[in-house]
Amino acid sequence: MNNEHHEIQPKTIFQTIINTPLTDQDKEVLMFLYQPIIGANALCLYLTLLSEINSTTGQSDSLFHVDIITTTDMGIKQIMQARKKLEGIGLLDTFVKEDIELGFNYIYQLNHPETAIRFFKDEILSITLLNVVGQRKFNKLFEQFQPKEINLAGYENISADFKEIYLFNEEQVLSQQEFIQTIHHQLKKSRPKRELTVDSETFDWNFFLTQLTNFGIQLPEDEADFKKMVLLYHQSLGIDEFEMANLAAKSFDYYTNQINSQELKKQINQAFYPQKKQRKIDPFYKDMKLSEEEKSSYRYNSLKQMENFSDADIAVVMESEKFAPEIYLTMVKEACNLFPTNIEKYNVRFLVEHSKLPNSVINILIHFVIVIEKKTTFESEHASKIANDWAKEKICSPEEAIIYVKHRQKEKQTKMNTKKPFYKGKQQPIRKEILPDWVENPIKEKKLSKEKKAALDRQIQEFLNRGGES
Repeated sequence: MNNEHHEIQPKTIFQTIINTPLTDQDKEVLMFLYQPIIGANALCLYLTLLSEINSTTGQSDSLFHVDIITTTDMGIKQIMQARKKLEGIGLLDTFVKEDIELGFNYIYQLNHPETAIRFFKDEILSITLLNVVGQRKFNKLFEQFQPKEINLAGYENISADFKEIYLFNEEQVLSQQEFIQTIHHQLKKSRPKRELTVDSETFDWNFFLTQLTNFGIQLPEDEADFKKMVLLYHQSLGIDEFEMANLAAKSFDYYTNQINSQELKKQINQAFYPQKKQRKIDPFYKDMKLSEEEKSSYRYNSLKQMENFSDADIAVVMESEKFAPEIYLTMVKEACNLFPTNIEKYNVRFLVEHSKLPNSVINILIHFVIVIEKKTTFESEHASKIANDWAKEKICSPEEAIIYVKHRQKEKQTKMNTKKPFYKGKQQPIRKEILPDWVENPIKEKKLSKEKKAALDRQIQEFLNRGGES
């Protein structure tokens, strides 16, 4: 049913339910990741509905909407807007039933937010958050929620095994299989997951399907994901039905006549982000008939002869030439106990398509940012700045990139070592006071003779006898 046909009134009855209690982690995700998207009113409504729920039964008593109005200090219109925002992002499902005597009765089912990891991996949620808060804040939030790396180097895991401590009869697993399956089934039903959808009134999906039929091509098997992708590109780039169909016609599999989603993404990127041709230096043995092992040996020996090139440098260079940048990003981040986000993959794809750097040099750039600079995210602005610098220096090979990085780091270290201390503000001239001569050269005291001392004592005594009169 459409919400527009069911306007709530202060005396309209509602009840709130939730399948399982919210955890502290759920509440943090709501506050930091969802609130920037849904706004303060929607979050306030969610928490208000949650506060009415009995933790034992998982549901609230029957209440009137005036209770929400009083608690949140929001009007009916604001509550409706907040409710729609919660529904749209999947935090709330609204059910309505009409009663002859009581009118419309509502049930508000609160849904758990996504975990932080699933939130950042979800294209719709992560891109929406990025558009709201910007790249800098997005990266800060990502760093806040990403799994923390604990250094246990040198430690040995001596934890006890389950079977060493607890009694466990493996035969019981088989005998109780039906009971266990029942429990699993009940748990799956306890927390329903409603997939987010991207809808657009400006894109006629049925007309788009008609165009595909005219081309004689079919949708891929994952139709729901494909539709979400098409609508996302429509909303972000303004691609209409005709243009999208023409791009899809260049992206289908000739054997199955089905659209290849990855190929369509490439067609869209090439159409809207013209690709620059990468500069590449071919090795001297390019035209020689050598096996892969012989080529690898040639490459290793040529790098070995380079001055100040360690075995680690050689390994990084040779690895950079084996993998595509997106795959290399995943490998490097996983090696650092991190995971790549869709935004980071897009940033890498953007460099591949727009910079003039070879893929191997882009891989060195990825290694430099994540491993050397120890940054947890591959930011577009930072990476593009480095890529432009390297392109300006006409760096065409991974070894040139490593040499350039070492040179820049050495220059930076030299500047830090020779840099004079900096004092804020203008230094005031120091006033040097000239001391009088008697301070520098004090006059030596002369001792009185016995006769003069006796005469002086006599004069003092006479002065005192007169009462101090002169």
